[in-house]
Amino acid sequence: MKKKIIYSCLFLFLIIAIFNIFQTKDVRQPTSEELNKYLKEQDVSPIVIKNIDKWSLVLSENWFLSLSVYKDSGKIGSLRTQVNNPSTEPVDAGLISWGDKKERIYVATIIINNKHILERAIKVKVKLNSSDNSVEETKAELMNNKKGAIIFFNNIPILDGKLSEVIIYDKDNKQIFNKNYE
Repeated sequence: MKKKIIYSCLFLFLIIAIFNIFQTKDVRQPTSEELNKYLKEQDVSPIVIKNIDKWSLVLSENWFLSLSVYKDSGKIGSLRTQVNNPSTEPVDAGLISWGDKKERIYVATIIINNKHILERAIKVKVKLNSSDNSVEETKAELMNNKKGAIIFFNNIPILDGKLSEVIIYDKDNKQIFNKNYE
């Protein structure tokens, strides 16, 4: 009888521990001071930073980071993904995703390596498709004289999104770069 009670208590303890581990933490966006301190400690030189909802999204030459602060501890949590940026390509584009079937988040990352394109770039447009081409989403972002861009696609109902096209425009809305990934 005692063994049954002990096993029941251990089982209950295990269930509670597992629940606490996988419970979603209440997070907030880092302040600029917290963000700058974290980036300095991690030796990350950002190309562009984009603050969205409860995250600060950071793109550097080598990393994409999604940062948020746990409200209970004040510590920064990060999702870090290595960016494949071969400087021989005029423009590098990548696609990062997370989430589930109901709420899938995609982030397109753009890094301009070509000086001539960089000097003229005003706007970048990115097209995202599902693998069967049944869903298409296009978003544009102003470059604001930055070497890169982060384009955030929220609540996309597809699990198999892919980058299909990147177009960069100059001040006259003329295409100065176009790459089709299909």
